[in-house]
Amino acid sequence: LAAGITLFIVFDLVQKHGDFEWGGFMVFLATFLQAFLVIYFVHWHWNRLDISLDAVIKYFACGFIISTSSAIFFEIIGTRLLGLLKSFMMFLLVEDEANDEYDNVDGYELIFPFFGLGRVFALTEVSANTYKMGFSQTCPYVSGVFVFLNAYFVAALVEEMCKYFAYLIVEHPDFVSETDLRKAAAVGVPDREGERGSGFDEDRFEWGGGLECVSGLDGDQSAEYESFDDEEGRKVEGDEGFGKNNLSQADHGRAIEELRSPLSGANLVPVELAECPTRRYVSVGSGITIAMVATSLGFATCENLLYIFLYNGTSLHSEISVLISRSLFPVHPLCAAIQSIGVCKQQLENDRSVSLGQTLFPAILLHGTYDFTLMLMKFVGGLEPYNDDYVSKSSFYNTIALFGSIFILMIGTIYYMSESDSQALRLHRIDGARSFVGIHV
Repeated sequence: LAAGITLFIVFDLVQKHGDFEWGGFMVFLATFLQAFLVIYFVHWHWNRLDISLDAVIKYFACGFIISTSSAIFFEIIGTRLLGLLKSFMMFLLVEDEANDEYDNVDGYELIFPFFGLGRVFALTEVSANTYKMGFSQTCPYVSGVFVFLNAYFVAALVEEMCKYFAYLIVEHPDFVSETDLRKAAAVGVPDREGERGSGFDEDRFEWGGGLECVSGLDGDQSAEYESFDDEEGRKVEGDEGFGKNNLSQADHGRAIEELRSPLSGANLVPVELAECPTRRYVSVGSGITIAMVATSLGFATCENLLYIFLYNGTSLHSEISVLISRSLFPVHPLCAAIQSIGVCKQQLENDRSVSLGQTLFPAILLHGTYDFTLMLMKFVGGLEPYNDDYVSKSSFYNTIALFGSIFILMIGTIYYMSESDSQALRLHRIDGARSFVGIHV
């Protein structure tokens, strides 16, 4: 946030030649604060015990930086390719009708620039935008297909995939199994002078790197994770039906020595591993949802900044209007929550039949339909001739877009709540059978 504030001030000073406006700066802060307000209720007020604040901050930062930058990159490529295809269609469908559409056009020249792959029309008396408008009026259904492709593929597909993979690349101890923690703890850390106190009790410590038990594993193991020996040297076996892959005490000892071997020459310090209660699958599922929502809020915050200051930052009034309109329709957090249903099915319910497409499809469908409604109403409104009825017709299409967006988000919310309640019941049943063993991808 501090880096963002500094960049905003520098950018504002450079763009406006020293005429810094505090109103724009307050809009900038409000863009972050509306995201932080959502995080406060979703995480701190309702579910702060399900995931740490440290994890929420890291997921938000990953969404803000990595997810947004990657989405912009792929959306630029998709837009250019789609523009090239549209230009080709314009060449095929409009070339024979150009003289009918524009009586004052003697001819036109098609120029394909090397970079950007965009189609540039150099007309004698008609601008490129006017020519494209003529194509939309001549072939409205073909233009509507490109609006569809832009909404569902260039926007929805790219953004949902970037948010999903931004969540996956963050590895946090909140979602690590105790088996992995014990392996890491067995390695130990090099000794540093002065760390051992006079009351150091060797018997109360295990060799480790200071990692606390955050998973709360109580000994039950799934087929994907190795079991371990308890403090008395007994093998801990998983519940019947979930698979067993137990290490003997000798094998466990050899595994520990192999992990320590890279630091065999160092003086390792034993570090105490704190005890913790069993963690429920329902809590882990809530943590996954919050992590994905935090990632999407980071993405949405950066995207809102671009729309407010780069695309529509002509005046303070327009900046405030864009901020309010984009804050009232939380499509990104809702789609992330819907994605978390599929992620929990795969990682917690151990349903390997859930593919990447099945996880992303509901969110892409919701996001694409939302964007398509807005884009289509804007496209249809743009086809209307500019006359005395233009303002009233434009308001009509804007009203349809508004209520259509609200209806789509309501359907998405109902779908998520229904799926979430069903999944919570399934996770409660799993909680009665075994304990959390960590996220396995």
